[in-house]
Amino acid sequence: MPASSASAAASVAVPTTTAAPGAPSLAGWYPAGFAVSPLDPTVAYRWMSKNQFRCDPAPRCWGLQVLAKDGCVSDLTIELSLADGAGALLGTVFDTAGVVRAGQQATMVFEVDTSGAQNAEITKVSCT
Repeated sequence: MPASSASAAASVAVPTTTAAPGAPSLAGWYPAGFAVSPLDPTVAYRWMSKNQFRCDPAPRCWGLQVLAKDGCVSDLTIELSLADGAGALLGTVFDTAGVVRAGQQATMVFEVDTSGAQNAEITKVSCT
């Protein structure tokens, strides 16, 4: 159940993010195809293809499959910053997965209506 503070229009490839240089290495606890979040090295994610999640009725969506190494006993929240094709910030959107057990994969869908949104970047990860 996504909650959003901003939204978008057409479908575009979303860039992936890899662990920041110097981030702790926890390789091996997450499946192939996932990347460790540079914002929280105990959270891993992968961007999903449009055919892997449902998006209604928003004209544009992004989907993430997310897991937490040690679990999130209260909730897992991810925030995306949205930008147009030139990189201008248009707003943010977030989704909360609720309780996520250690190693459990959660699907998060970010429904967006913001006109001109072409790119999304993970800007906040909260696992509490």
